[in-house]
Amino acid sequence: MTQQDWIKVIAPKLLLLAAGRELLELANALRESKAHPHLDKVFEHMQDKVSMSIDFVENPPTMDSFGPTHQ
Repeated sequence: MTQQDWIKVIAPKLLLLAAGRELLELANALRESKAHPHLDKVFEHMQDKVSMSIDFVENPPTMDSFGPTHQ
């Protein structure tokens, strides 16, 4: 596969938390089905990104979570 065979898709979207959970469920189901083997890594990446986004909303970082500041 050459460099020309690859495409880069960047799709930043704002979703309601419920829609994000639904998107994660869809990515999980698609990946688990193994019906689209060429897209497995895409589904895995979607799972990671959406999971991180949901976690960020549900557990927002605090000032302490950024570590020490310059003194």
